[in-house]
Amino acid sequence: MGASTCTDESKAIYVADLALMKDEAVSMHTPSPTSDNQTLVLTTTNKTSQDDRLISDDMGIDVVQILVGAEKKVFTIHKDLLLATGDAFVKAFDPKKNTKGRITMSHKSPEVVKLFIEFIYTRHVPAVTSLMSESSKSIRIRNLCQLYVFAEELDLQPIIRNQIFDKIQDGFLLIGKLPDASLISSIYRNTPVASHLRKFVAACLVYQVRSSINFEMDFIIELFKTNEDIMKDFLAMVHYFIPDQDPRIRNYERRQSYIECYNQSENTEISSVV
Repeated sequence: MGASTCTDESKAIYVADLALMKDEAVSMHTPSPTSDNQTLVLTTTNKTSQDDRLISDDMGIDVVQILVGAEKKVFTIHKDLLLATGDAFVKAFDPKKNTKGRITMSHKSPEVVKLFIEFIYTRHVPAVTSLMSESSKSIRIRNLCQLYVFAEELDLQPIIRNQIFDKIQDGFLLIGKLPDASLISSIYRNTPVASHLRKFVAACLVYQVRSSINFEMDFIIELFKTNEDIMKDFLAMVHYFIPDQDPRIRNYERRQSYIECYNQSENTEISSVV
């Protein structure tokens, strides 16, 4: 990517920056090795075991910084917690290449990164709630979609992506709406062909048409014109459509296949995430 002339230190930071730039949004001690406890925090399926652990048991003492957005808003986070989310951050903060313990996400939204960090420290993805104003609900859903794109780009742990996906479904169900044209187009601009978020909004589109929910043919035609992949996914989802099956409603069978799909994925190098 043109980083071959950089020093080892600047190259690591430069590559990390490029790998984290796709949306249309210092270590103070010797790094400690990743422990089994970190893996437990994010991957356990035993709710009791997870709840019994304190976040302080896994955070370690080292901290790193993420500079986000055009104004480079600084987020300081415990290194062990961040690295436990996926190999992309492990590689980005390799002490042999990145001695400053800092990466830049110039084109990411601070609000989205804030949600990500909130998840890391609370073990829960922030949800859309009934107490929010209507505008706040819409903003939260869009931020959750951006957060999912962020997690998908960096190939973060499957459990993280699954939890974000669940909150997106729950959010749309709570507000009683389906993804609008603006959001659908944005998702298709910022995701790869195989993205599960694409499949979700395509399924929502099919559900909207087949259920005659605020359906307008001109709306569909114009949407298809913006990206031919939308039409392809729409037609594919028509084949699998089951009457009265609302894609916003979670069900065990779909989620199991979703998790299985991710478990088959390979580790992603941070330099190849884009």
